[in-house]
This record gives sequence, structure tokens and C-alpha cells, in this order.
Amino acid sequence: MMTRLTDRIFRLIDLVTMVLLVAMAAFVFLQVICRFVRISTPWTDEMARFCFIYITFLGSVAAMRNENNIVIDVLLERLPPRIRYGLKAVIYAGVALFLILFSRGAWATILTSGNVPSASLYWFKHSYLYAVVLFSAVLMILACGVHMIRYLQMAFRKGEKG
Repeated sequence: MMTRLTDRIFRLIDLVTMVLLVAMAAFVFLQVICRFVRISTPWTDEMARFCFIYITFLGSVAAMRNENNIVIDVLLERLPPRIRYGLKAVIYAGVALFLILFSRGAWATILTSGNVPSASLYWFKHSYLYAVVLFSAVLMILACGVHMIRYLQMAFRKGEKG
């Protein structure tokens, strides 16, 4: 049940990220066209930048979920399976702890920048930008928990030599 729910959440995140990528390309294209015909559209630059920020953080969620993050595992792969899986669980626990602290900072930033508008889009508050940071961190904590549980199960599986 929980894995189906998390799979749906992460698929939705992937879909939103793809939509944002198309939107960012459209804003950049519109900006180029408007510059060519000498129409000032400063909001297109900001919207493209905001889309890029959202893509970056939502993409990091996808990378964490699929374990596509950068890792140097030369020594880790030489360890016996039980120790390797246990160590991977500890690593994910450390990453989750970092993300918890990171989330606290993102929350504090949201509270302090709540009503600060962007330069050309007065309806877009900076807290909307920092909200995706907090949202992504929470989802990455969830992904860390899923990986941690899976690696602990693998480490303590019967019949596994270690």
C-alpha cells in the first residue's frame, strides 16, 4: 500500500518536472522572440529561472528515489553483502538527518521571506521558491527512509553470507 502511494507521488513529481521543463523552454523561446521584435518582457526571464529552480529540486527528488545520486562506492562494493547493506542503511540515515536540518533552514527561510515579491512578477512571492526546497527535502527524507528500510532488510536477510 505504502509503496504504491509513494510510487504515485514520485510519478507525479516526474510529470510536474517534465511540464516545468517544457514551460522553461517556452519562456526562453518567448523571450528570444520578444527581444527580436524589441518588446520588453522581463517576466519571461524570471519565469524561466523559477522553472529551472523547481526542476533542480524536483529532479533531485527523482535522483534520490532512483539512487542516481553521485557516489564513490569502490570500497563499499568490496565489503561483504551484509556489512555493505548495513553501511548503506547508515549512510541513508545520515543523509536523512542532513535533510531534516536542511528542512528546518528552508522552513525558516519561508517564514522570513513570506511576502517578498519577485522583481517583475508581484504576485509571485519568494516563499513560493523556498517552498519547493522544503517540499523536495521532505520527499527526499521519505526516499531515504524507503532505501534505509530496504537495505536493513537486505542486511538482515537469512541465508545471506556476510
